[in-house]
Amino acid sequence: MMYAVKKGVKKQLSPHVNSSELDCKCKNIHCCWTIFSHDLLEKFEELRTSCGNRPLHITSAMRCVDHNFRVGGLKSSKHLLGLAIDVACPDHLEFDEFFYRASQVEFDMVIPYKENNFIHVHLNPRSK
Repeated sequence: MMYAVKKGVKKQLSPHVNSSELDCKCKNIHCCWTIFSHDLLEKFEELRTSCGNRPLHITSAMRCVDHNFRVGGLKSSKHLLGLAIDVACPDHLEFDEFFYRASQVEFDMVIPYKENNFIHVHLNPRSK
């Protein structure tokens, strides 16, 4: 299920994720909504638990079209739909272990960016 929250509002969305962590990082005054998937947040919480239930840093989640273009995102990026999160590797884990743990969660895709020390996780849109 998909939801939207006004950008800049600090609403607790799951036990360990605040809506401001998912906001687009742009400064565009026309970018005012954060879209997110409840299913993605559940899987993110599962990843956090598998990493010792310690904080995980979200480096990118929701992106508006302009910001996605500026950061070199794909035109079909799941970030545009609130279905993707980039997560920095936590200090207490080696990158390969972090990637392995993320791969054990039922994300539709886990992409390692070892050179930048983060992973990209996403879900595909669900049709009903």
